[in-house]
Amino acid sequence: MLRAKASASFAFNQAPTINISRTQIALYIMAMMFAVLLVRTHTYAEAYERDLMVYMSIADRLLDHWPLYSVLWDHKPPGVHWTYTSFAALFGPTPLALFLMGYAAYLATLFGCYTAGNALGGRFAGLMSAGVWSLTSSDLFLQGNQPNVEVFMNACTVWAVALILKGNKKISVPRYAIIGVLFFLASLYKTIAAVIPIVIFLTYLACLRSSARATAQPKQLITGALQTVLVGVIACSGWLYIFWYFYSLGDFVAFKEAVFDYNSTYAGNTFFNLLKSMAPAHHTIWALPYLPLFTTALAFLIAHKQASTQYNSKILLAYFAGTWLAFALPGKFFPHYYQLFLPPIAIVSGWMGASLLSTKNKAWIAMYFSLMLPMLFTQIYQITIPIEDIPVVKYEETGKEALETKRMAKWINENYRKDALVYHWGAEPGVYFWSQRKSPLGFVFNYPLLSDDKTGQHFSEIVLSELKAHKPDLIVANRGNLRNVDNTIEEWIVHEYAPSPASESYQYFVFMVPRKPH
Repeated sequence: MLRAKASASFAFNQAPTINISRTQIALYIMAMMFAVLLVRTHTYAEAYERDLMVYMSIADRLLDHWPLYSVLWDHKPPGVHWTYTSFAALFGPTPLALFLMGYAAYLATLFGCYTAGNALGGRFAGLMSAGVWSLTSSDLFLQGNQPNVEVFMNACTVWAVALILKGNKKISVPRYAIIGVLFFLASLYKTIAAVIPIVIFLTYLACLRSSARATAQPKQLITGALQTVLVGVIACSGWLYIFWYFYSLGDFVAFKEAVFDYNSTYAGNTFFNLLKSMAPAHHTIWALPYLPLFTTALAFLIAHKQASTQYNSKILLAYFAGTWLAFALPGKFFPHYYQLFLPPIAIVSGWMGASLLSTKNKAWIAMYFSLMLPMLFTQIYQITIPIEDIPVVKYEETGKEALETKRMAKWINENYRKDALVYHWGAEPGVYFWSQRKSPLGFVFNYPLLSDDKTGQHFSEIVLSELKAHKPDLIVANRGNLRNVDNTIEEWIVHEYAPSPASESYQYFVFMVPRKPH
């Protein structure tokens, strides 16, 4: 990215003078990697959140060459499913695959944060950014220890931003082509990620336009426009390939309906969602430990007036703004959405910390480390939580359901052969994961089947015909779904199956067995 020539500044804004060798950097980063690995082993094989179980159940069937969207239904773009399938192919649909996915995403983001911090203020700033990321990346309350969509978005986006911060006055086709690919990959995990590069490059062009007016030299603006166009062309070309890929398979309509049509309905009114994001009542209490550092990092960027780094400051402000849009526009405010803010916080706070430490001002240094205390105390507390309580702390009621699916798997395997057909009616496909069974149908959770619209009715007809043709030996049903039977599939289940006495020890699910042998 273009940088103006240095001008007058003050001590707070100057680049850190703390020297640190490459060997020291390597040792410190290896220590961070080991510490995070150790912390995450505490939650290895916990009862996982339902999104992860959906992705892994779909991945298990993708390995059997079942088509995505037309048979295996989900409303996420294909990036997460292809990632899960890759790890499932290597390590099986197992806790190990989930653990390694999450840790690999942590490592990718770690080096991205270091690279961005290094571009801003040298090696020590990079090390500080990597340290803040390592401190926050495994937050249980924000579900950062698990490979949900946000961890992959972060890994792609942080590297794109790092490469932008390391940019120069040339178009640099390879660099900006890679940036375009990275932003495309981020959107392949969640389409809303596309707003981040849009905000960043609009800000970049605005900076160059202002500079061109002041200097009467439009060359920089032209170069910036070409860089922006290159990134846009690469990212759009990636999506054109995705459209062509599903079209060539004959699955384009199903892909469009799931990823675009369904998600537009799922998100609702985006303007109203932005308004909701401004209200504290819609935010989780678990984001509070990050609020002091978040606000201070923003203040640091706004106050940063040094001419040699003002582009970087504005780009990082745009990164925050784009991240806020990606967070707010879906309108759900789930705890794992807050993970999107962690890399920009780490990058800016690392740069800020290195700048403060270089001043050797004890008051400012004490202030900086005091900002870390809420996050540090939160991490220490989380290590003390027993593993059986973690899902309940993280997901509350759905956490209890996740625990129950893990417990039910043992009974299922003790009472049913591996070739027995087990079907889950509900939203916890952990039933399949923990019993090491495959979903017999393409709908691994029932949300899209509960809708009264034409799409929901069409999906229900498909599932019901499959169930009638291949009657399951056991149906693990959500009790709440069967309490008020108002769905054709539920009517069929209640008519054809009866509750098993073995279900009495379970609160959220019931084992439904055939009323007549088949």
